[in-house]
Amino acid sequence: MQQASLLLSLACALMTSLADVGNRRAVEQGSRDDTGGSDTCPRACFCNSPSHIVYCSRRGLAAIPDGVPPDTLQLNLNGNQFSSTTVTRSNVSDYLLLEHLYLSECGLEHIEVGS
Repeated sequence: MQQASLLLSLACALMTSLADVGNRRAVEQGSRDDTGGSDTCPRACFCNSPSHIVYCSRRGLAAIPDGVPPDTLQLNLNGNQFSSTTVTRSNVSDYLLLEHLYLSECGLEHIEVGS
């Protein structure tokens, strides 16, 4: 049981490290995504266009950033202190294909029904 917990912890740490590397790369490229496109990814984030995953973890964001592609399947916003403590339907209504939304450590207290 301890080995499984350790492996899970290591996997989480690796994912965080990879996201941080990706964030630095995205900033260095001037908000270009990994396919060479431009203006398809928020400047503070890293977008993996082929898999439709957007990483915006621990970027000091106060809200979901503008410019997240509408075809995003997974949006990771963990570790940002949002200015609002409530997720409303209007916050996420543009992301019709979104399957996974990660919001841990964002200071959220409520999720509006239907969000």
